[in-house]
Amino acid sequence: MRASGHKPSKSNPKQFTSKPPCKEIPQSLQRVGALVALLLALLLTPAMAQSREMAAVVLDGRPIFQIGSYEPFTAQARADWINLHLQAVAESQNPPELKIEERNQSPIIAINDRYLLTVTQSDVVLGNTPKEQAQIWAEQIRNAVQQAHRERSTQFLWRALLLLASAVLLAIAIHWGLGRLWQRFLRGDEQRSHSLSLNLRLLLARIILWLTVALYALDLLPLTRQWSYRLAKGQITSLTFPLLFILCSLIAGQYTPPLARLILQKIFPRQGTNIYQNLIEPIKNLLAISSTLILISFSLVWIQKYQVFYNFFQVFLNLAVVISVAGLISRLFRQFVRAYGIDFIRKLGWEVDELLLVVETVANLLIGFIAVVAFAQSQNVNLVGLL
Repeated sequence: MRASGHKPSKSNPKQFTSKPPCKEIPQSLQRVGALVALLLALLLTPAMAQSREMAAVVLDGRPIFQIGSYEPFTAQARADWINLHLQAVAESQNPPELKIEERNQSPIIAINDRYLLTVTQSDVVLGNTPKEQAQIWAEQIRNAVQQAHRERSTQFLWRALLLLASAVLLAIAIHWGLGRLWQRFLRGDEQRSHSLSLNLRLLLARIILWLTVALYALDLLPLTRQWSYRLAKGQITSLTFPLLFILCSLIAGQYTPPLARLILQKIFPRQGTNIYQNLIEPIKNLLAISSTLILISFSLVWIQKYQVFYNFFQVFLNLAVVISVAGLISRLFRQFVRAYGIDFIRKLGWEVDELLLVVETVANLLIGFIAVVAFAQSQNVNLVGLL
């Protein structure tokens, strides 16, 4: 009985140590390897795509597809040749008749019995054969030419003019509405003291509004769309969204103080109004300016591909954001101390004026130092060298 009872006590440790979970290791390694392979594929695919020389085939300022190089012609030379012939077909108003033929073991695309391009192995995408790629491109060219013919019709021109007139009327209404909105903020002596900054923001908002309308007008007609594409290689109309975002930021920034009041009333149902009157009301204009600048700084994300403009505006906008936020925090701390700290200091029996001066000075120095560090970090400045 002892032997039989003693054996399990020795065999139990062996059962736990002699069967390690070795079967789980290969599966986990396989999962990690698959994940690493997927990440490498995602990282290398854009680099491989960028290494290929590609140029856009464009009709009336609209890109149709990308074409590669074909010795001895570069991709851009081939694209210029195709664009010239497609533009002639679009202006001739002749129905597009596309044919795919085989020459020198390569498919060629002809339009209206005239040679257009040869589809080579450097042109194919997504694993297509040159013949399959030729069929896809022929259909895209046919659709683009037909759309170009429609956009040159009298009916389309009248509709485009109607859309342009509607956009101008809407812009006029918004222009007038912005003026009325700004007049609302200029009521009272305190608001009139900040009329210069409000008028400058009103002017900036109106400029952005009409720039947006101008970009929309450029994209309506084929001729103006060609101009915009030649000026910015088809990317000028992509500025419409960031301009609209900036316009919305200018408007939304003015409603930050009422939003702060609503939040305080929700968090502190009884004391929310008093807190707003003591802390936010005296600095609501500075709060509106800071929030507007922060929202505008977010819009820079949409122009990162324009490196020159992005790097230029980023420096000044980051500086403006840092200064405004630092000033806002300094004023907010000052209001907090004067609204809630004076009674506490008097209860301790200390001199109010001297202690307030020391506390505000130390706080402003600390806020200023943090602001300098934040701006230096945003611009990748060496802090040791700066100090």
